[in-house]
Amino acid sequence: MLKIGVSKVVVDDVKEEFVKHYVFPMLRANTVYKGNAFVAGRKSRSSLYDPDVATFEAGGEYRQADAEGFIRLNALRLRLPRLKKIKG
Repeated sequence: MLKIGVSKVVVDDVKEEFVKHYVFPMLRANTVYKGNAFVAGRKSRSSLYDPDVATFEAGGEYRQADAEGFIRLNALRLRLPRLKKIKG
């Protein structure tokens, strides 16, 4: 009998089982590499994704002309410091 009150200790070597049933399937799914886990895919029945809204292609909700104003506005913000140096 051991000092901790246990009469017998059984230690199983489960490395082979772990590799066969966990590591190999994960490698096949491209989700484990060098100790890091990567998401191979996602699926949701309640997805908010709508391809009609997400696309920038013609016919979608996005209007290409809207980008011109956005670009012009942001370009102004970036040009202001240079304009201040020239004036001042």
